[in-house]
Amino acid sequence: METDLLPSFCSHEERTLLSASWVHLIKNVGQCFKDGVKGFRVALHKYLVEIGFNYDFLRNESDRVTAVCRMKERRGCEWRVHALMEHANGWFYIRQLNNVHTCGASV
Repeated sequence: METDLLPSFCSHEERTLLSASWVHLIKNVGQCFKDGVKGFRVALHKYLVEIGFNYDFLRNESDRVTAVCRMKERRGCEWRVHALMEHANGWFYIRQLNNVHTCGASV
């Protein structure tokens, strides 16, 4: 009689990836990033990694960032985010967000 060793190596426990929460990093217009442009860029990159699409910067400056889906030209994808720095406090705020992909990426 053979002993089934699989249960001792594979517990079949549900595991959540550490990146799973990144899907919530870019949410809505008015969202604030207290770490300024650096914090916004990090959040944007993590968000796009978790969602699974590439982007291009139309503007990538210290006081404003605009990014679009890389499929904008080829497939006419309308995903876009635009954020500005509030000079009074140095925080970054999302001013425009079209979170709809027409290229097939899922949000």
